[in-house]
Amino acid sequence: MIYNTKHWQFYNDLAYSYHYSKIRESSSYIRYKISRLNLGVSHTYRDILGDEQSVNLTKANEAGISFAYKYNDHWDFNGALTYNIDESSSKQWRLGFKYKEDCWNFSFAIKQEIIPRPNGSDTQNSFNILMNFVPFAEFGVDL
Repeated sequence: MIYNTKHWQFYNDLAYSYHYSKIRESSSYIRYKISRLNLGVSHTYRDILGDEQSVNLTKANEAGISFAYKYNDHWDFNGALTYNIDESSSKQWRLGFKYKEDCWNFSFAIKQEIIPRPNGSDTQNSFNILMNFVPFAEFGVDL
């Protein structure tokens, strides 16, 4: 369910298991938008219940914050941080920017993801580049 006002956006999705009398999954966020700034706070929860033990799902209890700032008609900056509440640790962060022209745009992002392992954790760093070409409003090609 999404509820929008002039500057705010509220979202929640909840899945409840009557069989186990527990919340199976929940995803919520609140966004605040003004002219050039977009701020967000989110929470994701997922519990692995008895009938899902053989499925490749990951238990989650995470909070996140995100931002996007439109500097001008061409430049946007954005970032996010995800925090694992159960383990009291950062799970992922991302910083990036986008340059936009009439029919094309270019995005750049750096990201770090922390992946838990049985005997510690691994850190995975990523560098992403995306160029999008949109010659007509209805059609587009990602390069």
